[in-house]
Amino acid sequence: MPELGIDTLALLDEHRSNPLVLRFVKLTNLASRSEKISHLNDWIPEEQAAYRSDDWETFSCLRPYTKEEIADFWTYLELSADLATKYGTDSVSGIARLVERATRAYRI
Repeated sequence: MPELGIDTLALLDEHRSNPLVLRFVKLTNLASRSEKISHLNDWIPEEQAAYRSDDWETFSCLRPYTKEEIADFWTYLELSADLATKYGTDSVSGIARLVERATRAYRI
């Protein structure tokens, strides 16, 4: 799978020059590529319960996510909150959508 070309994303200059935004882009890309696609009806009861209670960490541990993937996602969530405080939720969501669009072609 090709690496994400950060230079191809339509980021604002302020975002492009911010190391935290660039880290967020990389973590968004990792989270997107690591996503285990499945359906709620296929999950075991423990997975369903964790998902419904917003216990993402337990949910992730019950699924085949590695400790590294879980740690990366935790960092992604923290960084997302920090950047939302600085730039606003809409900007952070927009950056995540740019990454998702750029990586969509590489998903199976």
